[in-house]
Amino acid sequence: MSREIKAKYLQLKQILANEEIYGVDRTAMDRARRFRIEQILPAVIKNIRETWVQPTKDPVDLLVSLSGHSPETTVVAFEMLRPERLLVLQSEAAEQSIDMIMKYASVPLSRLEPRRVDPNDPLSTYVHVKEAAERIRKRTGRDANVVIDITGGKKIMSAAAALAASQLDLQMCYIDGNRYDSSLRQPVPGTERLVLLPNPTEIFMEREMDKACTLLAYGDFPASHRRFAEIAEKTDRSSRARFGRDLAHCYSAWCNFDIRKLQDRADALRKRLDDPRYQPPQQIRERIELQLGFLAALSADPDGIHATLNYFLIACHYRGREQHELAAQLYYRTLEHLLGRSLNDRAEGFRSDSPDWTLLSDDRVELERRFRQIGRRVYRTDDVPLPGRIGMMDAALLLHALDDPVMPAIGLGDERSIASLMRQAEIRNRSVLAHGSQNVDPETSLQFEGYVWDRLLGYWSRHSDLPKLGAYIASLRFVDRI
Repeated sequence: MSREIKAKYLQLKQILANEEIYGVDRTAMDRARRFRIEQILPAVIKNIRETWVQPTKDPVDLLVSLSGHSPETTVVAFEMLRPERLLVLQSEAAEQSIDMIMKYASVPLSRLEPRRVDPNDPLSTYVHVKEAAERIRKRTGRDANVVIDITGGKKIMSAAAALAASQLDLQMCYIDGNRYDSSLRQPVPGTERLVLLPNPTEIFMEREMDKACTLLAYGDFPASHRRFAEIAEKTDRSSRARFGRDLAHCYSAWCNFDIRKLQDRADALRKRLDDPRYQPPQQIRERIELQLGFLAALSADPDGIHATLNYFLIACHYRGREQHELAAQLYYRTLEHLLGRSLNDRAEGFRSDSPDWTLLSDDRVELERRFRQIGRRVYRTDDVPLPGRIGMMDAALLLHALDDPVMPAIGLGDERSIASLMRQAEIRNRSVLAHGSQNVDPETSLQFEGYVWDRLLGYWSRHSDLPKLGAYIASLRFVDRI
């Protein structure tokens, strides 16, 4: 409290006690009120202006203040927030306060908008606030930063204003004091402080956002998408929720290998990245941009090398979620796709579902002889004809029979390593999601991942135009926080 305010405060106490006369009002309470407005309020305003700092993150476009018989809290709130415009909602008995607000807050009429409301009609308060915010949005082309001061006015008006703030997702404030004078029934002059109140909707939304982000971190993308979408529908200022919604929606299609939906959802996420209302941290943004590049390559060639890597990525995702049976299926699919692609690399147009052997060799008889020879030693059986439909082990035997250079590169350069491949395949085959009745335990799942990684790394390294696999996979891991 400054010396000037302290002296005037002591004088105010004397006026209230009828020890000093100020003005011509009949009662001591009325004389004290006049002194407070005419003498103390200007000193309080002076003190605020001398020590002012921006109390909100962004400048305030509109302050909505409730005004009863006394304009003081409106003036103090205006000076503390320094809004572009002031909307004063007043009851019928408070018209005289507008002149005082203009005088002491030095607010020109062009920035002041008084509106009369029925204190018993909450809807009228809501309508006035919504219309004022909408006018600013139309003028500026952005959401208005509106603060509602609920200090003044009748209690029912404060309740209506709080309801409007909740529905429109606006911030509220209250003028409080570090010390309270019960005889004055207000804070001691000079101790006023602005209290920014959390919006009930914001509190609810943060809780719901925490739940949605937890689901995102766990990798339950459909459930996370639903949560984010619900939040986005409930408020007008939920850019972060809309970002989370589009991110989880894209990830959901990605995990489901839904190429048809994936491109549209990736496009929606790419547009969301450009939304200035919410920008993720730079590190997360860069990772998402790399992911979108990967998804573009995957969509452009759904059966190419990016598809091979994609099976591995999603397998690792499910192993992280402890869905080891599903992870085993996708690790197996990674190997199957890798070997199938290697056949296609050797003979473009070769199809595993209806093989044309002339694309692989000019001498089918010799090819079949070599295939049978290797098959007998690996399978320990005499009957190993060329297959009508090529599976993973068939592809490995064919590539070995053809002496394809990819085989030593991926650690399958001899019959012993191919036999080891067959044993690895049994992890998947024994699973309840394949042909067996066993569960895949975490240790086996991790071991299978390591085996597939070694083959994938050898295959990937043969393509000099691709980024280093380890760092690339790290950058493609799903974002687990926003």
